[in-house]
Amino acid sequence: MELGSINFAEVMRDLEALQQKVPEGFTVYEMMQATGHGSKWCRDRLRILIENGKIKFNGKKRILNISGGVSITNVYITVGY
Repeated sequence: MELGSINFAEVMRDLEALQQKVPEGFTVYEMMQATGHGSKWCRDRLRILIENGKIKFNGKKRILNISGGVSITNVYITVGY
C-alpha cells in the first residue's frame, strides 16, 4: 500500500519485526525507535494503518517515563501476527 511517497509495506516490515520483540504490543515510542522517525510521523502512519485494518489497539501497559515515574500508554499489534 502506498500513499503519496509513503511505502507502507516498509513500515509494516519494521512493525512486524518489532512485534516479534514485544508480542504483547508496541508503543509509539518503540515504533519511533524501530522506524527512525519522530512521534508525529509514527502517529500519522499508525492512524492510517489502523483505518486500513493493518494494525489494531491491543490495550495499555505501564512504562517508566523519563522522570522516573510510571505512565500508562497504548500498545498496538499487527493484524494477523
